[in-house]
Amino acid sequence: MVTLLGFFCILSNVILMLIYDPGLTGLAPSWVYYSYALGIWAYSTMDNIDGKQARRTGTSSPLGELFE
Repeated sequence: MVTLLGFFCILSNVILMLIYDPGLTGLAPSWVYYSYALGIWAYSTMDNIDGKQARRTGTSSPLGELFE
């Protein structure tokens, strides 16, 4: 579930990029790129935390393995 939350961080950044730079020409404001970097970091962190948490609590499942 935490990985899914991280995925929404990436999805929101993609939407933000398409709003501010729909042609993907590299002309978006600099804060958009910083936001993108933060979203990638958040996704990576949440993905790692999710796997460890599921193994610790014994709640891992085949669907969790698919996301992992």
